[in-house]
Amino acid sequence: MTIADSSENRAHKAACLASEQTRMAAVDAAMALQRAGGSSTTCTAAIVAAEKAHYLRVAASALANGLNPSEFVQAARWVGTGA
Repeated sequence: MTIADSSENRAHKAACLASEQTRMAAVDAAMALQRAGGSSTTCTAAIVAAEKAHYLRVAASALANGLNPSEFVQAARWVGTGA
């Protein structure tokens, strides 16, 4: 289930879906670069950056739409930490 599936707020749901699409495109681009001979370290860094940006966009949407952004802010902090 995506984040957007868990919200009844339509504006937040739309922002989450758009953010998820952006995140997926960034991850796909990082993976394609690695398959083309790029560094796995660079790929991992790009994926972590895409994930953090996604959760921060979702947190901003939650805040703008009167929802609690704390779980998304925490997720952004935890991405890439193994937590």
